[in-house]
Amino acid sequence: MALNPIEQIRPVTIVGMITVFWVTFAALKRVFYGPVLEVMVRRRQKIADATEKVTEADALVASARQEAERILQEADTQVDKIGREAAEEVETERQEKLVAAKEEADQLLKDGRTRVGEVRKQEEAKVRSELVGCTTIACNKLVGKIDPRLIESVVDKVMRARLAV
Repeated sequence: MALNPIEQIRPVTIVGMITVFWVTFAALKRVFYGPVLEVMVRRRQKIADATEKVTEADALVASARQEAERILQEADTQVDKIGREAAEEVETERQEKLVAAKEEADQLLKDGRTRVGEVRKQEEAKVRSELVGCTTIACNKLVGKIDPRLIESVVDKVMRARLAV
């Protein structure tokens, strides 16, 4: 056996190593990376859709605030038109409208936030379900059957980490 390392290199071994590397790479790309990337793309789209819904809810809240401001301006205009004799009566009416407008705005804001929260929970549940399914399929193909609770635990940790960002 020669001590020179260059003489110990065998082309058959190198070609075999390269072949094993590319076969492993192609198998992983087809079985694992492709489905995971597809799930991530769908998740991003769902997040974008949910963000769009949040924007719509914010626009609804802004509209309610503008409506409340408009009601307040109308109440002020009515107070100016009515004379001194009716000042107390107008002030009472103005206060009632202010309270009603604030309650309406608060209710719309609360409803919007509730709706956004529900949509977000639904979308998170869908993404979780799809991610568990894809991960189960990938694990079954790569390493055989794995405990579903373990997969769900890993998916939950990943989702908590991603949603916290």
